[in-house]
Amino acid sequence: MNGYIGKFRIWNSVLTASQVAGDYRNEAGSFGYASSLTLSLASNSPQYRISNTITATISGPTNYAGKITFFENGKTIVGCKNKVTSTSTTTCAWKPSRHGVTTISASYTPSDLTFLSGATSSSYIVKARSNNR
Repeated sequence: MNGYIGKFRIWNSVLTASQVAGDYRNEAGSFGYASSLTLSLASNSPQYRISNTITATISGPTNYAGKITFFENGKTIVGCKNKVTSTSTTTCAWKPSRHGVTTISASYTPSDLTFLSGATSSSYIVKARSNNR
């Protein structure tokens, strides 16, 4: 009777978006997957060519080891590529390179491949300097 199946049953069910999201939150809490990456600036009114500190905060994993890269309008910010992190926060010194609306983003790549990578972005209006050089 090799290869013979006498009886079997198939279940067909459809999961809702809220069930999938709930399952993910439960798994993230249990296994430490990176659930979010957020950005903040030392000054929410950045000025052209004036240094500002960007902070990326990872929430979720219990092991934060990995690398974070910061971007301005899709281009890597000088000195802020593959910044090694072992805590929930990593910073980057940024001098805005243009006036007007600027999008700052960051990507997180964990060292432990069982964790999920993350990315986020925020837009800011870069104002002209308030003083001369």
